[in-house]
Amino acid sequence: MLPGENKEHLHTVGFGPYYCVVKTKNAYGCALSYIARVSECIGKPIQNSTEGVHVLEAERSFMLKEGVPFAQEKVALLIGNGHYMCKDIETLKAVESDIRNLHTTLTALEFKVISLVNLKYDEMIKALDQFCMHLQSGVYALFYYSGHGFSCNNATYLIPIDAKNNPLKCCDCISSHTIENHIKGTGAIGIALLDCCKVSDKSTLPPSSSDAGSSTVNSSTYIEISACNDGFRAFADENGSMFNKALVQCLKNKVKVHDLDHMIAKEMRLQCSQRPHRTGTIHGDMTLHDPIMRLLDSDTEKIDLLLQQYSKANSVPDPVSLNIEGEPYLQLVLSFSAEFCNVLKVKAKILPLAGKNISVVVDKEFMKSQGVDVSSDQVSDGTFSFKIQSIPFNLQLPLKLCMTVTVKRSDGQENVVNCVHQLKEKFVDSSLI
Repeated sequence: MLPGENKEHLHTVGFGPYYCVVKTKNAYGCALSYIARVSECIGKPIQNSTEGVHVLEAERSFMLKEGVPFAQEKVALLIGNGHYMCKDIETLKAVESDIRNLHTTLTALEFKVISLVNLKYDEMIKALDQFCMHLQSGVYALFYYSGHGFSCNNATYLIPIDAKNNPLKCCDCISSHTIENHIKGTGAIGIALLDCCKVSDKSTLPPSSSDAGSSTVNSSTYIEISACNDGFRAFADENGSMFNKALVQCLKNKVKVHDLDHMIAKEMRLQCSQRPHRTGTIHGDMTLHDPIMRLLDSDTEKIDLLLQQYSKANSVPDPVSLNIEGEPYLQLVLSFSAEFCNVLKVKAKILPLAGKNISVVVDKEFMKSQGVDVSSDQVSDGTFSFKIQSIPFNLQLPLKLCMTVTVKRSDGQENVVNCVHQLKEKFVDSSLI
């Protein structure tokens, strides 16, 4: 590495390949140039009496080493549907664990990951549209789904949480062909991993000609791996699905993408009789471990927008301290973390700690009027924690967090105060995901 060298000629200590590492001022990391290969000495070696080394003035010829695969960027969209609105559709308890495990694994491989849980039909379509919006040739685009599904007319259908049963309609679900055509239409290299059952139900209404969709784009840059074959079920235990556990284990090794289904099958043999199914192919030695390099002729503006999208989707509001009316010596301290990109965890604590004489309750009805759900409050060591779930894609205004703080005084009187905090952070920006 040659810091500060941006001239036509470089001074280096020897021949060989060099990368140009460009560090950005924002949070998006750094980018690599082509390999700069020092190929020809122009001047004579100059003895540097201070350091005792030979410095050569050499010419740069930018070239890419043959046969070494790389990605211009690596992005992933993970969707897990476990809690269905229809009582006839079974709740899947392992889905969130699947999403967490794969998110962690892909992040370690330098993927920019958006993880979403419990999406309705319109939200799944919006997520897919936003995922594909800034993709381009050379980008590795991975899509993963964990949840209920079924097979119909040579397609796998993913079931959103607002789907109705008896009968289940293909038009109310997302076809694997829709996912394929979305990704392939961008020119990106696509990997779709569908972790769901593929059992065909006779009561399921087949798609109309307009709803069916089909695989229309021919290329060798897209691969789809399902957790099981048509007509079979995908299995899970309390720790996650069999497919997900095998997938995560395989991704820890540098497995070629076109061998991934075989390696998953080999791993799954240790757990169950379930076997994955692959359609499509990606030629060459591509792996999900491949480095990220930016081509000189790439659409840098599009990639910058892509990186901004993922940075925003994974951001959370800063901690904040709120005054409590009528309690000059107490403050309500809020801290935030994202369990998933559409689930915000909030911890509320009163300082200084006043034991059991203080309670913090979220106004669930007020939150519901803004289109979000809040889980049951939990109390631990004076900290009240709750989750804001299912932050919708169509949220247009900043989200207001409304809480009721009850302070029980020593004389038996209570002071009930409403605290409202407006989340102005980009976490709830409707354009994020």
